[in-house]
Amino acid sequence: MASLIPLSGFLTIAFGARAAGLAGWPRLAGYVAAGLLAWGGLGVALAALEIGWGAAYRLTPVLLALAYALPVLLVVAALRRAPRLRTALGTRSALWRLASIQLARNVGLVFLVLHARGELPGLFTYPAAWGDVAIGVTAPIAMWALWFRDAEVRRPGSGWRKAFIGWNVAGLADHVVAVTLGILCFPGALHVFDVHPTTVVFAGLPMVLFPIYMVPFAAMGHRIMLDAIRRPAGRARRDGVAERVPVLGGAG
Repeated sequence: MASLIPLSGFLTIAFGARAAGLAGWPRLAGYVAAGLLAWGGLGVALAALEIGWGAAYRLTPVLLALAYALPVLLVVAALRRAPRLRTALGTRSALWRLASIQLARNVGLVFLVLHARGELPGLFTYPAAWGDVAIGVTAPIAMWALWFRDAEVRRPGSGWRKAFIGWNVAGLADHVVAVTLGILCFPGALHVFDVHPTTVVFAGLPMVLFPIYMVPFAAMGHRIMLDAIRRPAGRARRDGVAERVPVLGGAG
C-alpha cells in the first residue's frame, strides 16, 4: 500500500495541473512523485538501519510522533509558497483524487488482525481500526460530492460543504487519537498506559510505515482538501475553465 503513494501523488498533481491548464504539468507531477518516493525511502532506510526507529528505543515514540507531525506541517507551510501546486490541488480533478486516497484507510482492519494475534492492545486497536474504517467507507461519498456537487462543496454555508468539512475533520481527529494512543501505549519516554501487548510492533518494518509515511500522507490529503475549499470562490480553479499560470522556473 505504501509503495503506491508516489504514484497517487503523481496522478493527483498530473490530472489537477492539466485540468488547471498549467504548462509543464508532467514535470511538476514528477517532482512531487520524486519527493514522495525519497520521503518513503528515507523512512525505510532508517528503519532498516535501526536509526531512530526499527527497534524499540526509549526515544522511538518521540521520534515517531515527530515523523508523523512534521511532514504534514512542512508540506502545508510549503504549499503557501507554491502557487502552481496550490492551483493544481484546488481543481475538482485533484480534490476528487485526494478523497479517493482515503479509501486506503480500510487497511486499518489489519490492526484488528494483529490484536487477535496478541500483537496490539485493544486500547489502541478499536478506536484506531474502526476510526480508519469509518473514513474509508465514507470516502466514496466525499468523492461523489467533489465530482458532482463541486460548486456546493465550495459554497459557504451549504450542507455539502459542512458535511465535507466534517468528514475531513473527523479523518484528522482519528489520526490524532490513533497516534496519541499508539505513543502512550509504546514502551519508552512517553509510556503512560500499562497495557500488554504494547504498540511496540510499530517500531519495525513494515508497521513503522503507518506512523512515518502512510498516516501523515493521508493527513496531508485532509489538510489540503480543507485549505482548498476555504479559498474564495473567485480564486478556485474549475476544471476546463481555469486560467493558465506561467511557468516560473521549476515546480514553485
